[in-house]
Parts: sequence; C-alpha cells; structure tokens
Amino acid sequence: MSKTVGVLISLLCIFGIIGCGYHFIGQSEVLSGIHTVAIPYFENDSYEPGLERYMTEALVNEFVKSKTVSIVDEGDADAVIRGKIELFKEFVIAYDKNDRALEYLLQVELDVTLEKRDTGEVIWRNKELSHFEEYRVSSEIAVTEANKGYAIRKTAVEMAERIHDSIIEGF
Repeated sequence: MSKTVGVLISLLCIFGIIGCGYHFIGQSEVLSGIHTVAIPYFENDSYEPGLERYMTEALVNEFVKSKTVSIVDEGDADAVIRGKIELFKEFVIAYDKNDRALEYLLQVELDVTLEKRDTGEVIWRNKELSHFEEYRVSSEIAVTEANKGYAIRKTAVEMAERIHDSIIEGF
C-alpha cells in the first residue's frame, strides 16, 4: 500500500511540473533550431561613450561561458541578438553637509531582440530592460571615474546575465 502511495505522489509531482510550464535549462523553445548566434555591437543612443562596447562584450562573454550556442559572425549565424542602449542617466543620491555629491546612481535601459537571421523574424524581445547601480564619488576625479567605470562594467555583466537567462529560459 505504501509503495502505491509513493508511486502516486511521484506521478502527481511529475504531472505538476509538466503542467505548470516548468522546463529544464537548455530546453528553451526560443532557441529551438538555433545553434549559432551573432551579437553585433549594440547601438548607443545615450551620451555615454563606449557603453556599447561594455554591453556587447559582456553579452558575448555570457554566451561563450554558457556554451548553449556558438557565437559566430552575422553571415554564419542562425540568429542575431541586437541591442540598443536607449538610456544612460546619472543621479546624485547622497550629499555631504556642504551639498557636495557623495554617491551617484546610474541607470541604463536597453532594447534587446533575438531575431532569425534569414527572415528577420523577432523571436524574443525585451524593450524595457533596465538596471540601476550605485557608485561613490571622491575628491579625486580619477577615483570617481574609476568607480563609475566599475559600476558600468558591473551593470553590463548583470544585464548580460539577465538577457542570456531570459533567452535560454524562454522568458
């Protein structure tokens, strides 16, 4: 009797997982039939120079690291991930007693698509992907710029992880 109950519970769990839409990583419907992807440099509609390089390189690194698809030139790809930096803003979020900035918050917004190369059909899109990152200000400009650069690189890596995971997991 207890063996039958165990089997029934196991079956209920399996059907529950199947029924809720859960799937294992690597079985994305978005990437069905796609084995190679190109990631050309992001367009940069912001006034922050070089931001497109950080975003593109972070996304390429994320896909190379995961080995889910091969990264190739656009002419050889099954699909293309295109990105556009829609917004880059900085806000002062902390002041000292003399009203000097102590800390900034940067905001980046992206529009990212995955499209089939041969047809141009968009098979995945996130046009409102945003990220916020804080960084400290120093009385030394070089230190402040280094902190800002670190915040930008961290933003790029975290956004690349989110893009990768969304495409791979089909969300």
